[in-house]
Amino acid sequence: MGTMLALGSAISHAAMIAEWNFDGQTMVDSVNPGVIHDGIYVTGGDYTTEVYSTDTPSGSGYALDLTAASTHMLVNNSANGDGYFETASFSYAMRIKTASFPAGAWSCFASKQNEGAGTGWAMRLAGAGPGTQVDFFGAGTVADAGSIDLADNQWHHAAMTYNGTTLTYYIDGSLAGSGAVSYNQGTTSWLNFGSWDTGGGRPLGGLMDDIQVYDTALTGSEVAAIAAIPEPATLGLISAVSLVGLFIRRFLVL
Repeated sequence: MGTMLALGSAISHAAMIAEWNFDGQTMVDSVNPGVIHDGIYVTGGDYTTEVYSTDTPSGSGYALDLTAASTHMLVNNSANGDGYFETASFSYAMRIKTASFPAGAWSCFASKQNEGAGTGWAMRLAGAGPGTQVDFFGAGTVADAGSIDLADNQWHHAAMTYNGTTLTYYIDGSLAGSGAVSYNQGTTSWLNFGSWDTGGGRPLGGLMDDIQVYDTALTGSEVAAIAAIPEPATLGLISAVSLVGLFIRRFLVL
């Protein structure tokens, strides 16, 4: 019980508000199944039937296949009122795999932005890479991962957190960069996973899995725990302690 309490304390305030794990070969938000925030699969600007891969971080289940040109996943922010994904503090986490960022400079794996208006954010290549960064538009680059290369055809966990004053970027559960910043919300922008914008510009060109959104800023310990825990499809392969962590990270523990 002591171990369980310690682990619970490490992940005590994480409140997940949306998740897409794709294991049912759907783009349904598993926190709000069939109700809101279901993804839309887009290729070359056209809505189409989504494609999945059995190449996953856990070795089982499915990942979203975004390897085709200009392919990405959209989530309509207005489905539950503008600003649902723009809480005062927030975190985004996802797993990505790509051999290259096909668009080159500034290719994105996630964004919610209107750069021209100076609002929103993007997780993307730093210029032509190989390093990646998180940008808060209107504030410039805030969290830069330096030369860490995510385009190595291996699965990586990427997460960003914002607590109202500081943006922090993590790769594979480890701190990659951080900085103080005031965020200019882009409440009417759609969420884009695997691209820069709703048209599929600056695409990931790879696979995505286990996308999560939290309405709080995760701590470094929480991000490390999430990055280390396999997806639910592998529950039989992980320890009892990890099972406790997997449960806790999905619900608010007061």
